[in-house]
Parts: sequence; structure tokens; C-alpha cells
Amino acid sequence: MQKWLVGLLAFMLAVPMSVQAENEASSVAQARSTSSNKSEPVTFVGPAGKTLVSNETTTPVGPGIKLSSFERFDARGWLNGEMMTIELENENVSLDLLHPGSIAAAVPLSEMAKHAGAIAGVNGDFFDINNTKAPLGGAIQSGQLIKGPEGSHTLTAGVDKSGIGRIANLLLEGKVTLPNGTHSLAAFNQYGLPKDGIGLYTSVWGTKQRSSNATYEVVVQDGKVLSVSNQPGSGQISENSFVLVGREKGAEALEGLSIGDSVTVDYAPKVDGDSILDFAIGGNIKLMENGEIPANLDDTTAAPRTAVGFSKDGKKMFLVVVDGRQIDSRGMTYKELAELMKEYGAYNVLNLDGGGSTTMVARPLGSTVAEVVNQPSDGSERSVPNGIGIFAKRGSSNLKGFKVEAASELENSHRVFPGLSRTFKGTGYNENYAPVATGNITWQTLPADVGSFKVNNIFAAKKSGSAVVQAQAKSVKGTMDITVLGELAKIEATPSRLSLEMGQKQSFSITGYDKDGYSAPVEPRDVQLDYDEAVVDITENSDGSFTAVPKAEGESALITVTVQGHKTYLPVTIGLSTKMADDFEDPTDWSYTTYPSAVKALMESVSGRNGQGLQLSYDFSTTTATRAAYIQANPMLELPGEVQKIGLWVYGDGKGAWLRAAIRDAANTSYTLSLASQINWTGWKYVETSVPAGIRYPAKLWRIYPVETDRNKQYTGKIIVDDLTVKVPPTLEVPEQQESPDPLII
Repeated sequence: MQKWLVGLLAFMLAVPMSVQAENEASSVAQARSTSSNKSEPVTFVGPAGKTLVSNETTTPVGPGIKLSSFERFDARGWLNGEMMTIELENENVSLDLLHPGSIAAAVPLSEMAKHAGAIAGVNGDFFDINNTKAPLGGAIQSGQLIKGPEGSHTLTAGVDKSGIGRIANLLLEGKVTLPNGTHSLAAFNQYGLPKDGIGLYTSVWGTKQRSSNATYEVVVQDGKVLSVSNQPGSGQISENSFVLVGREKGAEALEGLSIGDSVTVDYAPKVDGDSILDFAIGGNIKLMENGEIPANLDDTTAAPRTAVGFSKDGKKMFLVVVDGRQIDSRGMTYKELAELMKEYGAYNVLNLDGGGSTTMVARPLGSTVAEVVNQPSDGSERSVPNGIGIFAKRGSSNLKGFKVEAASELENSHRVFPGLSRTFKGTGYNENYAPVATGNITWQTLPADVGSFKVNNIFAAKKSGSAVVQAQAKSVKGTMDITVLGELAKIEATPSRLSLEMGQKQSFSITGYDKDGYSAPVEPRDVQLDYDEAVVDITENSDGSFTAVPKAEGESALITVTVQGHKTYLPVTIGLSTKMADDFEDPTDWSYTTYPSAVKALMESVSGRNGQGLQLSYDFSTTTATRAAYIQANPMLELPGEVQKIGLWVYGDGKGAWLRAAIRDAANTSYTLSLASQINWTGWKYVETSVPAGIRYPAKLWRIYPVETDRNKQYTGKIIVDDLTVKVPPTLEVPEQQESPDPLII
């Protein structure tokens, strides 16, 4: 179903209707759904605060593991997400912590899953994103504690030795035995150290700086003091060594050590109820406890979300991701997320890191590698420090099932136009949904008059209608429903223009439409492209798209796309031109604000890099919460052209804050961009960030701001910004194309 229609129906649901009108709306929706070859009915939930479920599909990922992908619309907007359920009692399934091999490191979730052999997973804990990358909470992997919790960040989700899922507080219990006595262990592989504490680092910490606030360090090898220093260090710790750091009274205790002294350390996790957890991962707040949703959960801020939950008996795990900050998915509030988890049967739920970190991976049927199944809000996977990994036994080599799908990964590949083609592929799997060899595959279409397979797995469509593609390997058959649409009426390229830079490449695809507005991708074999080969090189991809590679800096070309006599034009420009967006000469165009209110700031016009600039003074020493001070465009600053990059000059203070920018596009979708991971310079420096692909122009700049996420860092600072510029592609004249109105819009 096309989203504009679903949105229209949802809007109609939000206002009073006659019974006849409501029935008519439902009939139209059902008719369009049937034509789209969707097996799931459109569902209206509840008479008040109604939610329209336009699509939901469920597929097995492994034994006792199911993945549901949903698409919804309500009064607040579109929602896309995934819910995975895992039967913890299934003997073929196990869970464990995913991490990069070092605590102080971050890599994309899909890389962690592939390296560990996990068939599925989600991102995990909140982390020290701008510095060490270490997670905030405690972590247990394969029954071993590998990290203690930072401060009050003690909530964890895990599975105990009995295979029961739990949400509990995980604390560190430990002691350090020195010649001068025994002392409590205050931290273990943590980036921060509490006052008067002693912290422990082992080889699993990695190479990053050990503690941001310790004042003394001792290296112990084979139980004996190897070296001492009044400056905590960095670098790899050997397997037979560990490092102790201290501050205040903790540092005084370590200062009494001499080379050769004996030192021992003992530590263990302490969990509510004295349970022994096989694995555990940290989160920040309980979204549900014993089936009850807390009354004070936030219901105002929607964002991408990740959460983990368990059934009442703890024998089933629920993992959910909800996309956000996108045109087709607004994200969820904490309260909405809790309600969603309850709807699926969760009884206890813990919120995990969201925003750009929100990622879920799962292996497709018959595959060995887990792939990203949601749409991360950064446009690609963010590197994260850990995740929840789902593992399954390989199983036998017996062919038990057969998956049939279009080879194209583009949307609506289950549709095709008369006279055009579609490539299919078949994958065999065993009882645990792992891949097995299929041997020769035979293909046919039922009924045959809609189309046929003339060359191996390539379907040639003949006339409009519904059909079933059937593939057979050995005695096992697999099927897929397809729809041959009406005759091709027009074509479009996605994206509608290519803005390339030398050394980079960009993909595009061709979509066709019939007279009723239904769409389907057109495969490269059915497309004719005419273009200047001296300017750009174009290759075909197995997923049904094309890839363009620039060949001449500063040039432009017009790709003429022809399918069955229908034409469209795809402009290509190589290189970007720079335009001034604001020179900050007029301070009345800007204001400032802070978060939270305890943060103090001051904005004033001062001498800049060229003429005047804006100086922002801020005080991040008033609270330990995440702090930000915003330079805010008032009203929002419309950026010229189809912006690809945003840059500005910043006079840095060297304090290490994260420098970010916030923009909104023409669809009122917000995007948060990173200009610099740390303001670690003093003096003037040019910083730049890329704008996510697919935004709606024109884009508007809302905020530029430093932010500090490390609770242990307390400081004041000031920055100056000047000469805000954007990089845009040069203009290229395109032949006028007549727009055809959608026949369903009256």
C-alpha cells in the first residue's frame, strides 16, 4: 500500500466518521492491499488513539527465533520497526555478549556478529561516545565479568545459568590486597573512577587511556609490582599483567607500593537475588516492571529506540528496534515503546542505547551472515561498544525448506511489468534454518499464461495478473507470489540526480509505474542508458541497481533512461561548489539556549575570522548530566541549494566537547550531524559534515552546539564560530518532464 494512502486513511480515522464512510475507507485500503500482493490485512486498533498497521511480516531466523517487521501509522506519524522473539528454552539457541574484543573500542554491530558467528543481535549499552568508547554499564560475557558499572548505571539485562532472562542491578564487589592492607575495588575496566577509589584494568580494556581522573598508576605483572607512575597511561596490557589506578585516598594507598611488592585482586559481580548470569548488558531505565509501565515514563520525545524484554516466566526474550528521525519513521517515546513491548507479551523491559546506535541484525533464511534489518538514523551503522548476540546450532545437512525471492533488493521486487523481466533466486535451509546445498533448481510459473521462465531463473512477464513462482530442488519446493502490473506508463530514477565527487561512487535505480500508480523496479537488462562515457562510468549491480563512478572533475552529464519507449533524465554533476550560508555579522539572527537548565551560557558578537563572529561561553561544571549549549538560528536558516556538506570555522578551546549541528528538511524531519567528535584544538579550524542522503530540500539549519556526555568531565569553555558555508552541486538544465497525477487522488 502506498504510504500517502495509508496516511490519508489514518487521518480519517482520527476524526469522527459515519459507519458508511469508515467501511468505504476500509474497502479502499483492502483493495489496494490485495493488489499489492500483501498477505497481511490492514488492521485498525482501538477506537481512540487509533493505530493503523499497514504491514507486518514474520519470518524465522533460527530455531525458536522469529523476526517481525512492522509498519504502522498513528496520529503522530509513521513508524517502522522490528521485533525479535527468542525462545530461551530451545536447546539449539544460546545468547552472549557481543563486543569488539576490547572494552574501550567500538565497531558496527554487523561486524561483531559476523566475527562471533551470531545469527542475530541488537546494539547494547550507552557508551562514552566521544572518548574511550567504553560502555557505561557492567558487562558479563560467557559467565565472566569483564566490566563494572559506571556510577548509578547499574541496570542490566541478562540470562542466568538456568536459562531464565532477568533485568537486575549488577554491582561490582572486589578487593585489592596490598602490603599495607586491604582496600575496596571501586572500578573495573571503567573509564571513570569514583572519589578516593582504586580501579582495575586488565588486558580486555584495550589500548585507550586508563581513567580520565586518576592521579597514580601501578603496573602489576605475575603478582608483583613492575612499575609505578603519577600519570595513568595507555597501551595494551599483557595477559599476565593488570593495572591499578587511584585518586585521592586510593592514590595514597598505591603510592606506598615499591617495585617487587606483592599485589592481589579479587572481584566478582553481585546481582539482585544472588543470581549467576551467563551474560549481561547494561541499559538505562526500566520501561516495564512486573507487567506495569511506570507512570512517569516520558511520552513527549520521540527517537530511534532499542529495548530488551522478557516474558513473565523469563523463558522468552523480546528484542525491539524502532527507527526514527526519518521521513517514514518518527521514532517512539519511552512510553510508546513500553506499550509496544507489552503488546507483544513482554513483562519486564529495559531500555538500551537508541538514536544513531539503534541497530538490529539477523541472518536471512539460508544465510550464514547476519545483515542489518532496520534503517539506522545516521544513514549507516554506527560503531557501538557491545550488543546482544543470538547464536544457534548449525544443524544437519538435510534440505528441509526452500526460500524463493527476487534477486533484486529494491522495494516492490515482487512486482513486474508486462514485457519486462525479474530475476529470482532460491536458497535451501535445514531444520535450524542454516544454509544447505540445493543442487539443480527448476523454475516454473503458475499459471503459465502470466509469464514464464525461458532462461534459468529469469522470469519474463507476459500479461497483467497474479501468479506464483515455484522453484524445486530435489523433493523440496519453494514458492513466492508475484504480481504482473498494468502496462508501463512512466519511469523515474532514484535518486533524481547524482552529485558525485572524484574518488567516490553512487548507486541509482529505475522505478516504473503503471496507469494506476503502482510501482516496481526495472532491472538493468530492461533499461537503456545513454550518457557521455568520458564523464561518468556506469556498471550494473546484482541487486537491480546501477553504480555511477565519476571520471572528469568539474564536468556534468545527462543520462537518458529509456524503458519500452518511456524516457526519464538523470542529471550527473561532478564536484561541488561552495556557497556562503551565513557570515554571523548580524547577531540578531541568532539566540542561545542550554540543556539542562543548570548549564549556564552566554552568546555575544566578537571579532571573528573575517569581520564579526559569534562567541559562545558555556559552563559544563554545574551538573554531571549530558550537557549542551546551543547557538540557535532564529528563525531557522534556510540553506541554499541541494546541500551535500555543511562547514564552518570554529575557534576551539581544546576542552574536548563534541561539536554537533541540527538541521530540518522540507518534510520537517530532524537530523543531528557531527561536526567534530572533540573540540581538541585551540585557534581557528575548519570543520565539515555531510548531509544524509535522501533528505527533502530545502534544508534548514537549526542549531550548532558543543555537548559533553562524560559525567566525570567538569569544565567551562568558549568557542567562536564564523563563516558558515555549504557545498552544493552545480546546476544542470534538465529536459522538462510532464508529471502524471495519481488516479487515486481526486
